[in-house]
Amino acid sequence: MDDTVPVRILVRDVPASVAFYTANLGFVAEGPQSPAFASVRRGNLVLLLSGEGSSAARGRR
Repeated sequence: MDDTVPVRILVRDVPASVAFYTANLGFVAEGPQSPAFASVRRGNLVLLLSGEGSSAARGRR
């Protein structure tokens, strides 16, 4: 069984958010990163960081 817990978070600045979570909270960047989307992991918690240019942010202004 996969015990990964994905949580999507809408952020204003994806690179700054990745820097914050990795430098301050012990997360590790995963997979491809872009200005619109990135993923960071700590244990079984995966944060899906969605920026303003991502599909998750469309219609949320």
